[in-house]
Amino acid sequence: MDSVAQNDLLTWIAQGEQGKVVDVLSAALPRFEGGRDWPAAMSNSVWTWPQWLVPVVGKSLRLGCLDVLEHVHGKGYDMRNYYNSRMEQFALHSAAAAGQDAVVNWLLDLGADARVTGGAGNNPLHLACASNLEATENPLGMPNVVRLLLSAGVDVNERRPDGMTPLLLACSGPRCAGVVRALLDGGADPNLGMQSYPYKSPLIFVVDRARETAVDVPSMRRRLEVAQDDFDAMLQSGADPCEMHDECPMDVLSQLILSGDHVLDLVKRVLDCGWRGKPGRTSPLLVAAQWNAQEIAVELVQRGFYREGERVALSGNALDGADIFEVALMMDRPRILEALMLHGVDLEAGMLSGLSRREAVEAKGGRCLDFMKSLDFSRRLTESLSDGASGAPAAPRRSRGFSL
Repeated sequence: MDSVAQNDLLTWIAQGEQGKVVDVLSAALPRFEGGRDWPAAMSNSVWTWPQWLVPVVGKSLRLGCLDVLEHVHGKGYDMRNYYNSRMEQFALHSAAAAGQDAVVNWLLDLGADARVTGGAGNNPLHLACASNLEATENPLGMPNVVRLLLSAGVDVNERRPDGMTPLLLACSGPRCAGVVRALLDGGADPNLGMQSYPYKSPLIFVVDRARETAVDVPSMRRRLEVAQDDFDAMLQSGADPCEMHDECPMDVLSQLILSGDHVLDLVKRVLDCGWRGKPGRTSPLLVAAQWNAQEIAVELVQRGFYREGERVALSGNALDGADIFEVALMMDRPRILEALMLHGVDLEAGMLSGLSRREAVEAKGGRCLDFMKSLDFSRRLTESLSDGASGAPAAPRRSRGFSL
């Protein structure tokens, strides 16, 4: 077959005109008799097939052209053991990576080995879970591909040689919607993390994806939606937001906060799961102040996560040794300062500058000073009304350092 005819076949496959391709193959493709009896390592590898057929079959696998594949198989080219040496993939790898669930189901019915490994030690489930959302030919079929492979006996927690499990792969990039849920429904361990640096857990990988900031771009917005759904699925399946390797200074919540206030809903979900953090880890409240996640910081303060005495540990940094109040003041975070004052922090406590918190606010002026004055006035008024209602004489008030 000449190159023009081969290009026509590839074009028809891309256009979904399988009937034309089958008609040509009926006349041009000779019957292959020996492949079914060869050793599995050689049977139907690319060097035993007509070279023009290899790209035709490869494209048919990726685009789900089942009629073409059935015709090729019927002529003796055994699709169960088909192996593309250039891609280091069996037919099941190619179909699974493309999300072609109908082709995967057909190959499994033929007896294809669902646990077969190809390049880099990938089995078909690994490739399915590593396929990117925008690059997958049939993303809607990917969850069913996962379910079919698990039903065929693939270990849902099987690691590749590099230590990555199907769930780690599914969580580590912009994957197809529903894949993470399908794995978790199939028994994937939500807390089974990497065995080497950077020791990430599946949940940390999802957090990395949720930190996409270009939410005004449709493709990025879609990625964020999928990441948020995966995040919910992980939490519902028992993923521990406090679980982390000893060499990781930040847990899930702190890494999530690095994204800024647009992940506030995800932060609330972590907190609702009973997050309490671990001693010695970076304080999420300090992270929120440093990264200008002011609404998240307010949420943390309101939920009682402020601890007097927590300080930044950044050697050589201007913030080193500063507490949350100082960080918020130095980095101009008025919403955080207001939340802390409402929480009742000690405004007479000293700061690194030698000033008290009250004096530092007065020196800075602006919105925070106005808020502090109004808060003090409200407290004085409440105390006066309380004293008047009890009939006791009003106690003398100590000067607050300013006049109203």
